[in-house]
Amino acid sequence: MTKSITYPIILTLILLLSTLAHYKNVPIFHYLLITVVIVLLKYFWRKKVFRNRKFLIILFLVIIFLFRLNNFTIFEPDFLSNDRILLQNKKEYIWKFLPLGSMSQSGGEGFYIGLITGTIPNEPFFINKKIFLSKEANYVDKRMLARDHINGVFTNFDPVLNKITIENNYSKKQKSEKLYKHLGKQKKLVNVIKDYESIPFGWAMLTGSKEFISNKNKSRFMETGTMHLFAVSGLHLGFFYLLLSLALKPLRVNHLVAFFLKFCMCILYLYVIEFPISAIRALIMISFFDLYNLFNFKRKNINCFNVSVITILFVDPYVLFSLSAQLSFTVVLFILLCIPKKPFCNSIFESIKTKIISIIVIALSASAGSSLLVLDNFNFFSFISIFTNILITPIIFVFYCINIIFFFLYFTFESCALINLHMFFYEIISFIIQSMLELSYFLPKFHNLSFEVNDFLHFLLFSLVLLLFSFSINFKFRFFLVLIYYCLMWTVCFCLAW
Repeated sequence: MTKSITYPIILTLILLLSTLAHYKNVPIFHYLLITVVIVLLKYFWRKKVFRNRKFLIILFLVIIFLFRLNNFTIFEPDFLSNDRILLQNKKEYIWKFLPLGSMSQSGGEGFYIGLITGTIPNEPFFINKKIFLSKEANYVDKRMLARDHINGVFTNFDPVLNKITIENNYSKKQKSEKLYKHLGKQKKLVNVIKDYESIPFGWAMLTGSKEFISNKNKSRFMETGTMHLFAVSGLHLGFFYLLLSLALKPLRVNHLVAFFLKFCMCILYLYVIEFPISAIRALIMISFFDLYNLFNFKRKNINCFNVSVITILFVDPYVLFSLSAQLSFTVVLFILLCIPKKPFCNSIFESIKTKIISIIVIALSASAGSSLLVLDNFNFFSFISIFTNILITPIIFVFYCINIIFFFLYFTFESCALINLHMFFYEIISFIIQSMLELSYFLPKFHNLSFEVNDFLHFLLFSLVLLLFSFSINFKFRFFLVLIYYCLMWTVCFCLAW
């Protein structure tokens, strides 16, 4: 075992288990948490545990986190007067919630489906309470609950169990909310030139907003497993951070000042696009990478990953139940597991060979990491995603650079000087996607097949992959394990779709 990375892994797993035990309300997690603590005490007992500073730090952070889980609420409870008034109103709300339960999970008088995060119209009384569907309510499948909202009438409140019951529930398109409110002027400018095919694609890559992309193109990207291009994540923020580094390099700015400027620019960028969780995770990891290099510390990628998970959980434990966060953390964890150490290259040929291997490894590990979550939440599996991503990755960085420069010139000077170059690289990407889509016609279609995975299985997979970092396992064996896992997933889905 590698001690320097075991401690952060242990802390990450304990915080995850604590969050699940608190919000999921499933007794098994309480016993698992007790088991983990006992194992830890046994492991450290012979090593003078109470003199071990790292263990004491872990214990302190766990206590603070448990206190944060049990005592921190955004709104003060007020259920002696409000609930009677609200019950009399018989008003229908759009209930926004974290989908922590399932229809098979009964809760006495109804079905537990999650934790309320908001309502439309806004009613703070409901925040942080458990939401149940009455047994007389209409049946709701898991895919509908994954949308994080449901319509229904408030019928009962139990202050002892902190439980809300609703009935007459059904699903409809949520009322439009004002998203990307800081980009109103820019959206109007984009609307003027959206007829260029590359513009909706470029705008989605820049902001994560898919509003200008046609349903036909969305279907193409979904089929080929390239929808991740439109979620501002580590890929995009890494490109953005690299461009900032290249821009500041000729200025010969002090390294610490340069780091501060890059960090502030990234924060500003995330503020404009409303802080997507995958981008926050990426910024924390990239910042730690840069700081390690700045102070010449020995860097371990998994430690940076664990720090990002721990930081985000302390700020907002709800994020654990967000599909976006689950995809982001799981995919990155699989990539870190498989990515080889960068070897020294004596020639251009060796350098190109190394980059090609890295692209293949990243594409495979990303597809493996996301496959089970996508299958469970969307009942979909792309058989060609790995091949499409291998072909498209070298082009994406070039397009992203041109994309940023193009929109900067357009928003600043309303100049479309780079539109031809923008269109050229988009056509290459579109050609690759269309070609792979045509190849997929020979494969079975994995559509409209009911496939439900127990939520605990996702956590178990994440934990097992994370624990693998505690052991000295070489890259080839790790890659082999992920390859077997992905091949099994691919084969099972192929047989189900045939």
